[in-house]
This record gives sequence, C-alpha cells and structure tokens, in this order.
Amino acid sequence: MRKRQAKTIPTAVLQSGDKKFNWLQDIKSMSIGELVEIYAYAEAIIETVRDPLVVLDKKLHVLTANKSFFDFFQVTKEATYGKYIYDLNGGEWDIPELKKLLEDILPKNSQFNDYEVTHNFNKLGYKIMLLNARRVVLEENKTQLILLAIEDITQQKEQEKQKDEFISLVSHELKNPLTSIKAYTQILQKKLKTNEDKSLLKIFTSLDSQTTKLTDLISDLLSEAKTRAKEFGYHDKEFEVNSLAKEIIENNMRRAEEYTIIQKNKLHKEIVADRIRIGQVLDNLIANAIKYSPHTKKIVVSTTVHNQTIQFSVQDFGVGISKENLSKVFEPFFRETEMQRETFPSIGLGLYISAEIVKHYGGTIWVKSIAGKGSTFYFTLPFKKEV
Repeated sequence: MRKRQAKTIPTAVLQSGDKKFNWLQDIKSMSIGELVEIYAYAEAIIETVRDPLVVLDKKLHVLTANKSFFDFFQVTKEATYGKYIYDLNGGEWDIPELKKLLEDILPKNSQFNDYEVTHNFNKLGYKIMLLNARRVVLEENKTQLILLAIEDITQQKEQEKQKDEFISLVSHELKNPLTSIKAYTQILQKKLKTNEDKSLLKIFTSLDSQTTKLTDLISDLLSEAKTRAKEFGYHDKEFEVNSLAKEIIENNMRRAEEYTIIQKNKLHKEIVADRIRIGQVLDNLIANAIKYSPHTKKIVVSTTVHNQTIQFSVQDFGVGISKENLSKVFEPFFRETEMQRETFPSIGLGLYISAEIVKHYGGTIWVKSIAGKGSTFYFTLPFKKEV
C-alpha cells in the first residue's frame, strides 16, 4: 500500500485586528503522524525563542512553555503545566500588573507590546520585565489562546539609571565652577571698560584657579564615575581650614553681591583631606543658603573644633525645611515641595553629593531647621587624618 504523502505544514500567521490565527484548516484529514509532526515543528519554533514564552488557555491555565521560561524562573514542567498562572510557585505569579494585562487590557485588544511589570521573586529577587501578549483564536474550533513573551530588562534599567545619574552628576558638578568663571568674566568686562586696575591680576588668578578646578573635576568624574556614578577620586593633602572657608565665601559673595556672608570663629588649623572636595561641600551649603533665602541677605559661616573634629556650619534665615523632611534632605533628587521645584530650580543632588564626600572622610552631616525661619547645616571632619 502506497504511503500517504505528508502534507505541507500549514502557515500560521498572527495578526491584529479582525484577522484571526488561521491554521489547521484541514486538520480532520490529517493522520496522527502528521499531527505529531506539526506539533513537533511548532514546539521547535517555541524553543528557539531566547526569551521566556508561555502559552495559556482562555481560563489562564498554562498549556506549554519553552525552555527559557523554565530556566529563567527556575520551575519544572510538572509544577507548571495545567496550573492557573496566578498559582505558579505558590502564588508568586499573583502580580497586580499581570492581572491588569491579562484581565483588563488583553480582552479588549488582540495584542499588547512592551507592558512593564516589576516584581520581587523569592528566588530571582527584584525583576523588571517587559511583557508582549497576543490573544489568538484557532479558526477550526474557535479555541482561544494567549501567547505571553517575557523579557528581563532589569540590568538594562539599572544601566540606564546609572547613566542618568552620571549625566546628572556631571552636570551638577560642572555648574558651580562654570558659574564662578562666568561671574569673573563679567567683572573683567566691567573692569576693562575703565582704566587699568591692579585688582585685575587677582581676578585673573581666581579665574585660573576656577578653570583648574573645572578641569580636575571633569578628569576625575570621567575616569571614576563612568562605571560607578556615585564614586569620586580623592587627592588628600594638608591645607588650612580658614583659607579654604575664606576663598569659598569670597567666591559666593562675588556671585551674589547683594548678600552679606559673615565668617565667624575663624579656625587657623590644618587638616588632611581633598581641598577641592571639602570646598565643594562648603560651597554647596553656602550656595543653597543663598538660593533659599530670597528675602533675607545674611549668611553666617563658622568653623570650630568640636569633640576632636573640625565642625563647619552654614546658617541662613530663609524658607527653612519642614520637620517631616529634615531626614530626607540628603537623599538624591529630593525636593521638598512642588512649589519649591518651580521657585528654586535644581535637580536635588548637591546635598546628596556633599553627604557622600563627608561620609568618605568618616565625618557626619546634619541640619537643624524651622520652616519659615531658616536652616543651619553642619558637617564635621576628623581633626587629623594621615595622607
């Protein structure tokens, strides 16, 4: 008896809109062997998909899944096939975002792409996943299926976050030196309109110093912060506390001529640390005091010895900070209110960066404040640290 010629495997095309998943048109005329061949072919296609893929029936029970699904989620076929998807792994798949996709969004659409879901799995930990779903109907018997493809984008998201933090960090770090350069340039322009003045030499010297700081910051940030956005390069040397405080105060008074910055308790002591970094902390605190004191023009800077540490303080008499937010001010991107975001534009990284620098030297940083009456920021550094 002549063997029956195997039929060509029918094409299965998945489309959106009114068109349906049209295949197995002549299923009734096929032999068992042909059906097995088709099943094996379809299964082979599923197995070639690198991302986890699972097929559900209309009641959301698992019909099949590929090897990537079992490997990634660390489950077995026996514990998966025939299970209600929300019951997988002891109910671990009972995820609100997944329910919304399968029960609210998908019934109204034949497909959905790039639906983001976050979940903390017992074995895998925190994961961010992109779901691509298709609701399909078999033409022959109107059977409904749901194809659910899962892409793990946790690492990608983390890399994007690090990139964004790096860009924000670089932008923030460059802002203050550039502001100083601009201020000095404006002063020079005014001076050049008059007769020659010996003070030009001092201004040019300060301008050169600020340019050097900018160059050093760029070099350090690009070499150290590309891979770890929160880390700096530190270059510790001995310097006098009072000379640094005086320099930072003068720079800020040039930038904001209408403000009076009083230096109290001038401390002529030496400390071993990165002068640029410590200056960065003090500069940020003074700049913030100016920014958040639009109606009062007085700032008080003090340096003292306290419990074997050098203590810096910057006091303003401005808008202050609410009691409930005092513990949050050193968090990255923190801004107290929406109104402050509009009134005092900032990305909210300065205090966070300052806290990281102080922490590096084993110091502490804190704030005392009364809303509407002003704030005093403090930070300490060990009195003696070897190079």
